[in-house]
Amino acid sequence: MALRTIYGDEAGNTGPDLLDAAQPVFALAFTDFTREEATELLSTVSTKADEVHLADMLRRKGGVARLRPLFDHPAMQGDRTRCYVVNKEHMIVTKIIDLLVENVAHRAGFDLYRDGLNIVLGNRMYAALHALVGPEQRREFLLSFANMVRMPSTANTQSFYESARLLLQRIEPQYREACEDFFVPIFASEAIAGDIIQQNDKYTFDPIIPSAFSLAYEWSRKYPDGLALVHDDAKTLKTKEADFRLFMSERLEGLEVGYDSRRHPARLPIREISFASSTDEPAIQIADVVAGVTMRAFAARVGNRAAVRIAEDLDDLQPARFLAGGIWPLDEYTADEVGVKYEGGIHPVNVYSELLSSGTDPAKIP
Repeated sequence: MALRTIYGDEAGNTGPDLLDAAQPVFALAFTDFTREEATELLSTVSTKADEVHLADMLRRKGGVARLRPLFDHPAMQGDRTRCYVVNKEHMIVTKIIDLLVENVAHRAGFDLYRDGLNIVLGNRMYAALHALVGPEQRREFLLSFANMVRMPSTANTQSFYESARLLLQRIEPQYREACEDFFVPIFASEAIAGDIIQQNDKYTFDPIIPSAFSLAYEWSRKYPDGLALVHDDAKTLKTKEADFRLFMSERLEGLEVGYDSRRHPARLPIREISFASSTDEPAIQIADVVAGVTMRAFAARVGNRAAVRIAEDLDDLQPARFLAGGIWPLDEYTADEVGVKYEGGIHPVNVYSELLSSGTDPAKIP
């Protein structure tokens, strides 16, 4: 049986620079429209160009209105197009939890991923930083962490931990105790920071990686036999093709990782991956438009001025119908609120770390 082809494109990708105030949100969209379907959909948008240039269109008066026939088309439903959104600032917070706090917990024999405690701490830390310190202090702290991982050096490592200590001092004394759950292990991680950083690269902060993985598993519900992905050839995903192929290996077949409702096959359901220009593949243009609209709609929620200006019009297009998930802070601060109770499973980080360290031989995974 021939694989079903899905097409992908993204919006708001500033790569590892997640603190670009102009683009605080990233969005990735995958769609399964055929060439004929996508061509018909694009014909509903009035444009003189060879393709729909969303940014140019939205800068003009009435630009959102010109998209309405496309978004009102009966085929534009959540079962044909799925989108994943990332609050970039929150992603850095989750990386602090994943890289620093989790490693300290793991060496102490504590599994932070059980009962979704990593999610709990990420939500708590994001909320605390926004409630207890100013935006400039918050940015300085998060940027120093990103620099430590992306540009390893003794100076950058020292700068981050100094920034963390200074940040804690700026929190009023009556609130500091509430922050101990994440600041104490952050300080404890200083002794092993070199080992942690060595295991990561500059793409650690690129939101397209977790987004593409999540959407691939989302589409596998519709196409359980696997799928072929054609993604825009000008995007970051192409630079990570080798890693994607590693996770696509058939030698991972039958291995399941993760806990409770978060369990999933270790083998990525993408069976083939290729890259093409959006001018050659109309379905990529559909993915681009959906990702662009969704990105701007969610950017308005975090106060981006350009997006706020047209937020109401964007919401009228109902981009939320395409939402499949994301990395976004929620008001869930306990394991019960997160709702993921441990029911067995394999620690996902351990398995994937083994996979990456084994080079191209997934068979070495125990």
